[in-house]
Formats: sequence, C-alpha cells, structure tokens
Amino acid sequence: MTVNKNFVTFSKGIVQALEYPAHVLVAFNKDTKVMGIQVCRAKTRGVFSFSKAVGEQKGIVQVGHENLKETLLTIMSEWKSDKRYRVEGIHIPEDKAFVFALKDFEELSDFRKSDNK
Repeated sequence: MTVNKNFVTFSKGIVQALEYPAHVLVAFNKDTKVMGIQVCRAKTRGVFSFSKAVGEQKGIVQVGHENLKETLLTIMSEWKSDKRYRVEGIHIPEDKAFVFALKDFEELSDFRKSDNK
C-alpha cells in the first residue's frame, strides 16, 4: 500500500489476492498503529468502493477518500501530508483481508522531482 498526496494506492497483488472485491471495509487500531482492509458486501456500514471486476480492473486501485487519508495522517503523526509512504501488507486469506503495520513504513522520494530519463 502506498499513501500519496491525494490518494491511497493498493497494488495489483493486493487486488488479486482479495479476488477483485467491489467493496472493502477499512478498520484502524490507533494504539498499535495497524490498518486492515477486508472484503465485505456493499450494504456494510462504512464500506469503501474498491475494485472493478477482474476483466475490467487495470492493475492498481486508488482510493481517493479524504477521510481515509486524514485518518492515516492522524494515527501516524510523524507522517507529512506532502510526502509519500509505503507500507507492506500481510495477507490473511481465510478472512479475505490484509493488515498493514503502519509503523513499519518506508518514506518514498517525491517522484515528481526525480531524475527519470
């Protein structure tokens, strides 16, 4: 998972492992600084739209929900809103979920200022 300036990105591997769910539930533990996503039904309270169907989804999923980004920045007070962060996820297949230990993050360089040639 990558936290960017305007959205949170979930890799193609995460989307595939969860079998392209249309909706996920996002949960946080502020004390342990852990975030989880779990496949759920559209009628579940607090649901986020996630992926298109397997044939329609082109790679990554970007979630631009402002509350998600704000919550991440609140929990991770050392994070800056204009920086990018990567957090590896742990897949829990039996629960159709991923868990992210937010404190195990990697700060990424600003890709707009890199020397890409």
